[in-house]
Amino acid sequence: MLDLLTEYGSDTLRRHVLQARPLGRRTVFRRERLAAVRRELDENWNSWLARLFSSVREECGGRAPQALPGGTGWEILERRLRRGVDDLREAYGPDAFDPRRAVAVLDEMVRSVADFGHVNAHERCRPSTSCRHLPALAAQLAVASALSAWARPVMPEGADRLAAALHVEAGRPVDWHALTGPLPGSRLAPPSGPVFGF
Repeated sequence: MLDLLTEYGSDTLRRHVLQARPLGRRTVFRRERLAAVRRELDENWNSWLARLFSSVREECGGRAPQALPGGTGWEILERRLRRGVDDLREAYGPDAFDPRRAVAVLDEMVRSVADFGHVNAHERCRPSTSCRHLPALAAQLAVASALSAWARPVMPEGADRLAAALHVEAGRPVDWHALTGPLPGSRLAPPSGPVFGF
């Protein structure tokens, strides 16, 4: 087990256990399944965060933008996230504990905000829409901040790494109030490697 922990990291192992765990039975650790978990984290979670941090560095000098969350599709994404938080709270709760559901909800949240980021990335290329992309960056930073709270029961190491990168409090409750980005103008400190897993 120690060799798997060294090779894949605690977040990858925890996520695998919670995602694949047959309720009431033992989890079998297979390298191909752990590799699939790592691919999910790298291709979706970490790639979105890397794009976000890169955009903030290029567009805002590495500081949180002076803008309120917004952008094309923000209201729709916000509604989805609100429903997702309710699902997460239920999945994490003692009455209906369902770790597989929690992982699926988190993955859907990340895919949704990544799609939102792709759609809004084109705004900065339009000459007549100066600074219209900054609200979308602020929105994505708010979601990243929320994920540092919402994902912590599943992947605490990466969640705390993300909170530190954004200069937000680690270990906040899993609720709607976590959807608050870093202070405008604050300098972000993205890690040099992946945020979740390694």
